[in-house]
Order: sequence, then structure tokens, then C-alpha cells
Amino acid sequence: MTTTGTALGEWTCPEVPADPMKVLALLLDDPNPLHYDREAARRAGFAERVNHGPSSIGMLLNIVRRAFPEGRIVRYDVGLVGSVLAGQTVRASGAVVGRERVAAGERLTCEVELRVDGGGLALRGTVDLVVPDPG
Repeated sequence: MTTTGTALGEWTCPEVPADPMKVLALLLDDPNPLHYDREAARRAGFAERVNHGPSSIGMLLNIVRRAFPEGRIVRYDVGLVGSVLAGQTVRASGAVVGRERVAAGERLTCEVELRVDGGGLALRGTVDLVVPDPG
């Protein structure tokens, strides 16, 4: 059983890759060159290409998936607070802040955040998941 206050540990992406940003821009039909053109990003005041918000959110959700691999994410509410750039190291962390018994097991609420090394907070929010009862 997980208790309120349990830390989720840390998930790290040692270097945010730039190459998938262009592919994701095509998949999302996002013509914003900040995601795939280094010079456009620099003209806009960024040192490197800017990672897509959905990709950064996916990185953040990795901490919950790793902490509770059998869990099913049922809701997340995440705010983009800062930018994640190609080449940066990002770290996701969080903690369980709420528990509730449900028919399928236990519903957990976790506060989570994604930080950029040397750059501060990039994302913050909450994730709810249902963890089934063991066996």
C-alpha cells in the first residue's frame, strides 16, 4: 500500500533529443519553426530548438509510469511553466499527495514536476492514477 507523502523517485532524460522534434511537428501538424529550426529558435530568443509541450508532458508522465507500472493514468492536469530545449537535461520527480479506495483498487493523486538542469521549473501539475489491488 502506498502512503501519502511517498516520493516517486526521479526520472532523468540526460539530453533532450532534437531530431524527433521535427517528426513530432509533422505529426502534430505544427508549423512553428521553433521546434525544428535552430536559427528560428535563436531569433526568438532561445538558445536551441524548443521541445513540444506534449513531448515534455510525456517526459513528466514517465515518473508516474515508472513508480506505478501496473497503474492506469486516469487524469492529468499539467501546466507549462518554462521551456525545454534540445540538448538540455531534464528531471521529473513527484510525490503521492492523496489516496482513495475505489472499486478497481486505489486511486492515487500525485504532484509532479519537470525541471531543467540549470534552467529551473518547466512543468508542474497533478496526475491521478488507479493502481489495482495486488493479485
